[in-house]
Amino acid sequence: MAPTKTLTLSILSISVLLSSGSSAFADWAGTYAGGSIGGGLFDSEVFDEDENIAYGFSNNDGFGGLAGFHVGHNFQNGNFVYGGVLSLSRTGFDETFETNFCDPSVHSTALNSMASLRGRAGLANENALIYVTAGIAKISTDEVFECDGDEEFVNDGYNAFVGGIGAEYKVQDNISVGFEYLIYEADDETAYEFGDTDNSVSTFDLGGHAVTLSVNYFFN
Repeated sequence: MAPTKTLTLSILSISVLLSSGSSAFADWAGTYAGGSIGGGLFDSEVFDEDENIAYGFSNNDGFGGLAGFHVGHNFQNGNFVYGGVLSLSRTGFDETFETNFCDPSVHSTALNSMASLRGRAGLANENALIYVTAGIAKISTDEVFECDGDEEFVNDGYNAFVGGIGAEYKVQDNISVGFEYLIYEADDETAYEFGDTDNSVSTFDLGGHAVTLSVNYFFN
């Protein structure tokens, strides 16, 4: 399902909760910080748009673990909760794809870290909070395409859109546990030279689906 369709369904679900939710809700306002663990399925592609060389396309996909921390601030108006969060995660995604475009050719991708700045908006119902989130991310990578042992082009990072849904539950007045599902969509273009081909354009694309569990401490 496309990211926009997923977020639309999430917003509709929260609207239903708004019309039927309880009038009792916890206090979610204030600054908080926490840690998270989880994992994600990621897909990295590189494509020679100009088709000037023998290898035109390569794909890496697989699973990578996630661990990180975040800090954010909530505002609250009744049971409507909104704010922003800054997060940083390390990843364990490291995949290599061997092709027969040249002998040998290798496309390797390692995701080092993912930082994001996102807005959040949702509804509180008793001790629970359900929300949607969206923003921008910077993904640091070590991505290399080699042909006959020579590095033909290298990509060291992506700017990405990130969006998803989440839920938290207050286990104490200043402690919550949470679940979050995020979708990452990124693309980048770089120029490289190969033989007599100058400034041919190759496109690196990255997508991912990540699920994390978190523990959060509120400073209010």
